[in-house]
Amino acid sequence: MSERLEALVADYRARLPGRVAALEEAARRLAAGEEGARGEIRAEAHRLKGSGASYGLEALSRTAGALERAAREGDADAVAAALQDLRAAITPP
Repeated sequence: MSERLEALVADYRARLPGRVAALEEAARRLAAGEEGARGEIRAEAHRLKGSGASYGLEALSRTAGALERAAREGDADAVAAALQDLRAAITPP
């Protein structure tokens, strides 16, 4: 991997915790019945799915895809479970 690409991936990874925290807040709003949160979660999960794949972060992309599906269905419990998996996917071993 080129140094430039490594720097881009590192920058992307550094921003992931904030993005996941925003998703977790939206999930709390979804669980409280705020319907607009569903679309917000779906859209951000879709972006993460695509960008994760672009950067070669396959586990992140798969997990974000599961989150996107859960949000599309409006299943707050499935959203919460997918977010736990997403948090694990971005946490270094």
